[in-house]
Amino acid sequence: MLIGLLSVAGGGSVGTALVATLILGIPLAVFGALYDVLLVAGRMGVGTIAPAVAFWLPLFPLARLLNEVLADVVAGNSIALSGGVAGFLAYQALLSLGFAIGWVFLHDQLGPLWWLRVRAHNPVAALLIERYAERVDALERRRGRARKRSG
Repeated sequence: MLIGLLSVAGGGSVGTALVATLILGIPLAVFGALYDVLLVAGRMGVGTIAPAVAFWLPLFPLARLLNEVLADVVAGNSIALSGGVAGFLAYQALLSLGFAIGWVFLHDQLGPLWWLRVRAHNPVAALLIERYAERVDALERRRGRARKRSG
């Protein structure tokens, strides 16, 4: 959505903004859904940065590559990547660290608010809430042990 707003603010048409939003948003949404599948399956830790960074390190650059290539194709332009393919992907890999940290923050802060609302009719949301509840229980047990040692 932000990419579409930036496109319009930069003088692009609404149609260009919609295309830009879709060609970046769809891959990120698909990869984000995969992230949730891995959380539900217990393959990713809830609220953990390192696994999210490892997850997004290849996928964010891939999404950006698709975005750049498809944007040029849709616009009828020749495909041009600043720094060439390797340079472009390396730069996007660096950006993926910040994206992953932001992803975990938003996922942990906003996701549960939505999942609580839809968990009655959405089994994935119910499983995600269960995973977060397990994480809270584990943290509480750890705090209890720490209090006993220090008290």
